[in-house]
Amino acid sequence: MRQQRRGHLLVNAALAILLFLTNGICASPRSSQRLRRLSSAKAGKEHLHAGFVHNSNSTSQGSYDGGYIYNDEQATIHEDATASNRKCNMSTLQHETALRQLILTITPQDVLDTITSPQSKAFHWLVYEDAIVPPLCPPSLDDIHVDGGYARAVMLLERYAMIAFYYATNGDDWKECSASTINNLCTRTITAQSSEVLSFVIEQAFGDDTSTTQHGRKIGTESWLSDTPTCDWGGVGCSYTTDGNNNQGYYTIDQIEFEDNNLVGTLLPELSTLHNLKFLILEKGHLFGPIPSSYGSLSNLRVLDMDYNQLTGNLPIELYDLVELRELDLNDNQLSGTIGTEIGRLSELVYLQVDNNAFEGNIPVEVGGLNELVWAVFHGNNFTGEMPLSVCENRNETSNQKITILTADCLEDGPVVCSCCDYCGEPL
Repeated sequence: MRQQRRGHLLVNAALAILLFLTNGICASPRSSQRLRRLSSAKAGKEHLHAGFVHNSNSTSQGSYDGGYIYNDEQATIHEDATASNRKCNMSTLQHETALRQLILTITPQDVLDTITSPQSKAFHWLVYEDAIVPPLCPPSLDDIHVDGGYARAVMLLERYAMIAFYYATNGDDWKECSASTINNLCTRTITAQSSEVLSFVIEQAFGDDTSTTQHGRKIGTESWLSDTPTCDWGGVGCSYTTDGNNNQGYYTIDQIEFEDNNLVGTLLPELSTLHNLKFLILEKGHLFGPIPSSYGSLSNLRVLDMDYNQLTGNLPIELYDLVELRELDLNDNQLSGTIGTEIGRLSELVYLQVDNNAFEGNIPVEVGGLNELVWAVFHGNNFTGEMPLSVCENRNETSNQKITILTADCLEDGPVVCSCCDYCGEPL
C-alpha cells in the first residue's frame, strides 16, 4: 500500500514537472523574475499606471511609457498569460512568428538565421528572455497602421536594434550598464559634454521642440537587457513623438552616448532603424570595420562622433545626405579613401574633425562653401595639394562665419600647402 501511494506521488510529481517545463517557466533566473512580476500585476495595477504618459487624443483607452502600451484590456490578457505563459494573447510560436515577420523587414533572413549573429541573439532574447511588463506586442504587417500598431512596430524594432547593438559590441564586458552581474553598475547618463559645439547643437536640436518640452526627455540609468523600457537603459536618451496615423504619443530613441565604455565589435546597419536618432556618440572604444552606408538614412542626425576607435574603410557617400549634421568627428581611426565633393551638401556642419586617419587626395573645394563651419581639422592623413582658396577665404575677418581652427600637414616640404592654417599638425 505504501509503495502504491509512493508511486502515485512520483507520477503526480513527474506530471507537475512536465507541466512546469511545458509552460517554459523554469528557463532561467529571468523567468523567475518574470513570474514574480506577472503574479503581482493585478494587485499592483496602480503601480503599472504610475509614470505613463496619457494621450486623450488616442483612439484606444491606453497610455505609453517608453513606447509601451498599457490598458485594462491588455492587463487582463497579461494576467491570463500568467498560467499559460502566453505573451500578448499569443502562444510562444505565434509570438515568435509575428516578431520574426517584423524583424525581417530590416534584417536579411540569412543573418537572422545565423545563430551566432548579434541579430539572432537579439531575436532570441526578445522571444524567450524579455521580461518587460506589460509586454510589447508585435503587430501583424497588416495591422501596422491600426490601433497603435505603428507605435508598437517602431518600439519593437528599436528595442531589437539596441539589443543587437549590445551583442555586437560585447555588451557583457562593458565597463558599465552591462547585463552581467559584474558590470551592471550604470552611472552613465546623457550629457552635453564640455564641448561648446555639442552644447549648442543640443540646444538647437531640442530647444524649439514643443512636444519634448511638454513631456520631457527620458534619460536612461538602468542596466541593459533589464525588464524596463529601452529608453530607461543607461547611455540612451529618448524624446516624445506621435504616431501620425492616430495621434498616439510614445517615446523614441534620439541619442546613444558611450565614451570609454569598452565597446568592442562592429557597427550594425540595424541602428539605421532609429529614425529619430539625433546623436550617435561612441567615443574611445574598440569598434572596428566599416561605417554602414545605411547610416545615411538617419535624416535627423546632428552629431556623429566615433573618434578613437579602429574603424576602417571609406567614408560612405551616403553620409553626405545627412543634411542636418552639425558635427562629424571621426579622428583617430583607420579610415581611408577620399573626402567626397558631396561634403558640400552638409550646409549645417559646424565641426569637422577627421585627423589621424589614412584619407588621401585633395581637400575638396566644397569645404569652403560650408558657411557654418568653425572647426576643420585635417592633419595626420595622406592629403596632398593646396588648401582650397575657398577655405582660406572663409577665414577672412569680413566673413560672417569664419573658421576659427584649421589644420593640415603643411610643415615645410609637407604634402599640403596651406598659408592660412593655424597649425601644420596637431594643435597645441
